[in-house]
Amino acid sequence: MENRIETCKYHIKRLEEKLTRIYTVELLHVSPKESLENVDVREVLKDNNLALNVYSKLESEGIKQGETYEKYNTYLTNARYGAEQLEKVIKEIEQENAAEIKNINILLQEFRIELGLLSQ
Repeated sequence: MENRIETCKYHIKRLEEKLTRIYTVELLHVSPKESLENVDVREVLKDNNLALNVYSKLESEGIKQGETYEKYNTYLTNARYGAEQLEKVIKEIEQENAAEIKNINILLQEFRIELGLLSQ
């Protein structure tokens, strides 16, 4: 049984790595020093959405004036634009790799089910 569990874990890891490679693209990282980085756009979008959730609270619940509001409202505007751009990139990736992504997700789901059953 241990061998079957390890087999499932092995395939899950390999399939997840393949998905990561599919979703990894070169993006411009804007910071004090701009640079191009290879990143998984799904992870960048998750990080961006976290910022969006936090920044939007100020917009919905805060007083819409002052230095802090202005600063974070600019961040919110940039985060919204970033989310739109990332979603476009993800959509393109998913269109170009639809069959591969579908097949990987089917296998991942089945290996995870089997792993759950074997672990009980």
